[in-house]
Amino acid sequence: MEFKILRVNLTDGSFKEESIGEDLVKKYLGGRGLGAYLALKEIPKGADPLGAENKLYFFSGPLSAVATMSSSRFTVVGKSPLTGSYTHSNAGGDFSYWLRRSGFDGIVIEGASEKPVYLAVIDGKYEIKDASKIWGQWTGPATAMLLKENGFPEDETKAGVVVIGPAGENLVKFAGIRASDYERYAGRGGLGAVMGSKKLKGIIVFGRRDLMSTVVDRNEFFKANAQILEKITKQDTTKTLHTYGTNVLMQVINSMGALPAMNFTTTLNTDRVSGEFIKSNYVVSTHGCYDCPIACTQMVMVTKGPYKVSGEQIKYEYERRRCSISRPCLQDRL
Repeated sequence: MEFKILRVNLTDGSFKEESIGEDLVKKYLGGRGLGAYLALKEIPKGADPLGAENKLYFFSGPLSAVATMSSSRFTVVGKSPLTGSYTHSNAGGDFSYWLRRSGFDGIVIEGASEKPVYLAVIDGKYEIKDASKIWGQWTGPATAMLLKENGFPEDETKAGVVVIGPAGENLVKFAGIRASDYERYAGRGGLGAVMGSKKLKGIIVFGRRDLMSTVVDRNEFFKANAQILEKITKQDTTKTLHTYGTNVLMQVINSMGALPAMNFTTTLNTDRVSGEFIKSNYVVSTHGCYDCPIACTQMVMVTKGPYKVSGEQIKYEYERRRCSISRPCLQDRL
């Protein structure tokens, strides 16, 4: 078992393929663990989070694109411009799936470009491309443009894409990174601003890598996958998340006093914004990340009142913003 990395130096435009040995992979597994290990080892002490010395690690886990047990997430690791220290942020969708299918388990971004660029990693081949026409675009249109420029339909299930919007480009310290399969965000730590400081508008990944060929015993693997999948689907937490979405946390968090108002002197009235209320009044369908049996995303439609959105389903989550190609994120207006 190995972890294949593509290192991309935006300063000089160079690439380097690396394989992380089995001992480290078993110790840190990949994703957040291996990303943390390499970041703490490689990013110089005192490095400016928005300087060329900072690095970004886009890493998948070892079960992404293989198992069907909620293994669709990827992690971004780097030094945060918001806190000045190590941070990690993760997102779902399908970027992790297509990253692994592209031929690599992780991408390390080093240095900084002088002009806007994006990275294309397709079927084991890679190229840094000009992003001057995409720079300044909100995240939805930027994703569509990356897909179109690389020969894909404007369907976010056909390739993996991560992009930043104007907030990241302008180094807003809480800027997030938008991932494909429609509005998935690595939203913590301001790593979108780190992409902006490197003039990296986005990354598109796609491939046909046969990951099942790495499975030693397919029968045992499928058996274990089915057993774990059954346990996941039977959990009360799974059923609750599927029914109400992540916003089921609204009432829970508020009951703990963790949604403060008026300088922590009181809490909020969340009755009309709770997961339960929105489910009863606005939800029309559910959606899930790739290879995730939970399908917790609630698609809502507001058909009356001052916030009516004619004919459009809106995806919403607890702790996220609403954005689309036609309606950019509030963050991206900054």
